Amino acid sequence: MKKFKFKLAPVLRLREHEEEQQKMRYAAALQKKTNLEERAEQITREIDTVNERDIRTNEVLRPTTFQQHYADIHEKHKKLKQVRHDISKSEKEVEAERLKLVEANKRTKMIKTLESKEKETFFKELQRLEQNQLNEIATQMYNSYDK
Repeated sequence: MKKFKFKLAPVLRLREHEEEQQKMRYAAALQKKTNLEERAEQITREIDTVNERDIRTNEVLRPTTFQQHYADIHEKHKKLKQVRHDISKSEKEVEAERLKLVEANKRTKMIKTLESKEKETFFKELQRLEQNQLNEIATQMYNSYDK
């Protein structure tokens, strides 16, 4: 019995490998975005903590302490703004990687579909040949009993 051999198997393996690589790049982009979002939350919590502490203490700050306090808060807001900008860039990168992954998936699926169609055609042809052989045997048996 003949075995099915897909002629484009090396291409399929290559496409599957490319898809796996793209999945890893997409996961890395998502992880980067998640890390940036966590960093933004951390900075926001730091700002909130300082503000709550100032409200609770309700004390009058000396000018030098006030300047230092203001500089710290201002620096945290600058960091937060930069992290939010980085998150925005990261979201665009994630979307670009997602689109590349979708394209890689389509390419792999196209080859897999082609393989399944070829396999189906192969087995139908094999079944047809087998049926022809059985018909030939039945015809020979009938003709031999007839004599």
